[in-house]
Amino acid sequence: MKKFLLMATAATMLTLSVNAQPGGGRPQMEKKQKSEKNDSIVVTEHKEERNVMANAEYMDRPRDLDAGLGSGSTPTVQFGDGLPVSYTTFPIYSHQHWKPGASQERMRMLGLAESGIRAGAPCYVQDTYAWKGSKKFEGKFNIRLNNQGHQTYEGGLGLPLGAGWSTAIHIYEDYNKGFNDVKITPMQGRTQMLQWGITKDFRNGQFWALYKYTDDFQNMDMNAPALYHIDGSVELMEGFKIGRDTYMPDDDRMTYLDVATGEKKSVNFGSLGSAYVNEFQAGLTLNLKNNLTFSAVLKYLHGSTSKTMNNLATQGDANENSGFTYTDGSLFTGRYQTRNIKFESGTINDITSTFELRKKTKKYEWIIGLNEWHNHLDFIGSSSIIAQECAVNPRRLYKDGEDSWSYNLMGEYTKGDENRLALYWIHNMHLTDRWDFNYGLRLEDKAISVHAPFNVDGDNSNSRKPGFSLKSQGAHIVDKTYNFFVPSAIFYTGYRINNHLLAAVDAAMIRGRASLHQWGNGNEPRLDPAEIIIASAGISYKNHWMDWASKISIMRKNNELANTMFAKNFDGVAAQAAAQVNYDLQSTAWVNDINIYPFKGFNMHFRLMLQKPEYKSYDCEVTYDNGVTEQYSFSGKNIKNLNQVLMEIDPSYSFGKFRVSATVRYTGKSYINLTNTLTMNPIWDTFANIDYRMNKYVSFNLNIINLLNTAGIAGRINGADTADEEQAKSFDGQFMAGSFRIPRTFNFTTRIHF
Repeated sequence: MKKFLLMATAATMLTLSVNAQPGGGRPQMEKKQKSEKNDSIVVTEHKEERNVMANAEYMDRPRDLDAGLGSGSTPTVQFGDGLPVSYTTFPIYSHQHWKPGASQERMRMLGLAESGIRAGAPCYVQDTYAWKGSKKFEGKFNIRLNNQGHQTYEGGLGLPLGAGWSTAIHIYEDYNKGFNDVKITPMQGRTQMLQWGITKDFRNGQFWALYKYTDDFQNMDMNAPALYHIDGSVELMEGFKIGRDTYMPDDDRMTYLDVATGEKKSVNFGSLGSAYVNEFQAGLTLNLKNNLTFSAVLKYLHGSTSKTMNNLATQGDANENSGFTYTDGSLFTGRYQTRNIKFESGTINDITSTFELRKKTKKYEWIIGLNEWHNHLDFIGSSSIIAQECAVNPRRLYKDGEDSWSYNLMGEYTKGDENRLALYWIHNMHLTDRWDFNYGLRLEDKAISVHAPFNVDGDNSNSRKPGFSLKSQGAHIVDKTYNFFVPSAIFYTGYRINNHLLAAVDAAMIRGRASLHQWGNGNEPRLDPAEIIIASAGISYKNHWMDWASKISIMRKNNELANTMFAKNFDGVAAQAAAQVNYDLQSTAWVNDINIYPFKGFNMHFRLMLQKPEYKSYDCEVTYDNGVTEQYSFSGKNIKNLNQVLMEIDPSYSFGKFRVSATVRYTGKSYINLTNTLTMNPIWDTFANIDYRMNKYVSFNLNIINLLNTAGIAGRINGADTADEEQAKSFDGQFMAGSFRIPRTFNFTTRIHF
């Protein structure tokens, strides 16, 4: 693949960054921290970083942060020592080979603006720094157990080697039974991780190297059956208890048509979910003359995976003529649930590097950086549809004697390379004692070389229809290359009116382009750039017992690209369609954020966000698998599953050897369909922590997830997306299924550090 030249710009994080706060952290609208240890030229280290891990859905990964356009539009992306944990989160997810714990020395959250510049995409970056050595003999051991049967054991040793050399080794073991009693796999999660680092400190800098190996298995089921009521409430199906029952069928046999060969094969999807990752990383920092610092970090990653994607699809009603039977051949009539199952296998090879030159004085700081990131992908995904009864502990269903059908309606095949070369510039200036001015620019060249069966130039012979494979008549591989220019920019200015009051204005344009894996589903993705445009203004006030900030912002994301599944009942018969749709998103938000610390040891953080998130230019034509074509327009509608009110309260109190803290998060009413005719009631997420330090070597932690044991279901109702006001009434008492919130869970952690 030819060498691609990318010029890229980097922008400084908005110091006024309400949207950038993890879990409602206070906006950094005050003057920059004086500490020299910060890596960023503006404030990026947040006191409320812990809240990004306060996740009501998963315990081992950060939650996506809502910037007003839905968490999927601005995901949380993991970085390690300044580079992406994975070049892309597909087909191996970052959380499969990244775990929070003793293997990391520190963590920082980057706001939406700085993340967009450094990551080259609209996202939030959680950057962690690995433990690579110790100047004295040191040990770190953690044990975490919970009442759901989840066990985590990790430990490491660090020691000096002499002559400036030191080393650290870390081992991580995790056993996760899951929250449902799934019959098809005894362990829903299992992770083994080995990390070894070595460091050399010398007079004017540091060199380090790191190796990490991960063996991960993930086949989680977090689904439950429920009934939806028109008042927005949801109740679990009678007889279903989280932790005791399951909504996964008892038979995991899947027949699929290999996308590449056209051969019909079988597999048991309960045993699939493995990922193996080897990572080599090295870094160098040099402190030069004239306050200059040079840094370089390089990484090679090789990963392979064999897993299944298992998503709930549609529900329908079967009669004696529908062709549904139990696995023993006996007739089934009644409500059934279908699932989209995709057998995925692939390998990735990433080579990433970042180089930076930095200069810092009392009046200014600038950074010039270069990213060279390369990804090679080889991926195949063969899909089928299976069915089960809508019941507690459901039995598997066959249709017309087949365990699976509609082969490769969502089939994928992608081979190719993606390269990003970016030059970025960040400049932070203290123009006067009261006036700060920051700006940044990123210029990126993104090159993609793809080898895949997809439709282009009006040809539709690679469309995904039941039975598709590369052996299908007319199906063929297309080889094509693309080059995209991807600029991004950021601007901030803040003026301190007096010692307590600050006014600030900021703006950002973060641009993104299609990624390699989006060519794999049969259609050439839309090539227009997707970009987030942000403009905001606010004020903050600070005194000896309070920090308060208020900000108004307007955010728009253009050319959002999504592979969407539409489902609808036609005369009682369920039909579905896979459609690639483009639309815009827009949100206007008002955020108030306050920290109060009235007396020693006590802190209260409060955040309130009022927003109006809506679709723009959302018009599409959908052809269902029964041949019916319909046109829809959702422009002006509230973004699905995104609420208009967000509130968070975080009190904490430290006394003696104890620290007690809590997080209470309120999310207001949301709409669960595209037409906004069905709503979901508000929900409270609650977390509590008690820390006790017995001595300087041993400490204990009790962490409670879902303290109030709120039962929340996030799912879809079959055929509801396109329902109008009159049709919506028929969904009262409708069966639905979806992912549930983690039930009340007590995590007990013992930490030994010597």
